[in-house]
Amino acid sequence: VQTFDLTSQSAAILANEATPANFTLTYYASQADYTAGTAIANPTAYDNTSNPQSIVVEAEGPNNCTSTTSFDLVVNPLPSYNTPVTQVVCDDATADGIAVFDLTAATNQLTGNNPNYHVDYYETPADLAAGTNALPSNYTNTTAYNQTIYFQIEDQTTGCLIDDAIDLQVDTAPAANTPQVYTFCDDDNDGFGLFNLPSLDNEITGGAAGVSVSYHQTLANAQNNA
Repeated sequence: VQTFDLTSQSAAILANEATPANFTLTYYASQADYTAGTAIANPTAYDNTSNPQSIVVEAEGPNNCTSTTSFDLVVNPLPSYNTPVTQVVCDDATADGIAVFDLTAATNQLTGNNPNYHVDYYETPADLAAGTNALPSNYTNTTAYNQTIYFQIEDQTTGCLIDDAIDLQVDTAPAANTPQVYTFCDDDNDGFGLFNLPSLDNEITGGAAGVSVSYHQTLANAQNNA
């Protein structure tokens, strides 16, 4: 149920008349109401009684002749979405609580990958209300560690919109100390040795609890956890 201004259809109804101001339009909630002569009392603020609902309109000209037409009222549902989940990323090397968030991941979580939904994000409720300054997909938070941003989901079939907020969280990365060069004595002079890498764990972590260490042959592999 929604409130409609039925008179917003008047221009379309009288589009073929040279002087539309000479015509009077009367609106009826149904064909039965039209037959009974029961007009809608306030057509500028009318709540539909069914969905969809056919409205009958009588146009009366200056010669008192009348004709009728009709149009439908349709109320579409708001977009449905999943409860927003806090988006969490790990802090980068600067350890300042500022990091880059991939908002497409939030979109996928909110919409369940519904291709018919479009989502825009905003830093403030004012920006959301105005539809200005939408955030990029790769967004760097401006409030360290914890920040709330706002989103609007549009059903691209109906044009219906719904707004809400989602939280961003930057988790502190563990400290990684640079260990001393790990030296191996080559007893057979072949340039190869067996290194026990986990023996460096405590030196790298400083003995911090709840921290694990993995080793990789290249920085790229470490960044990709390969």
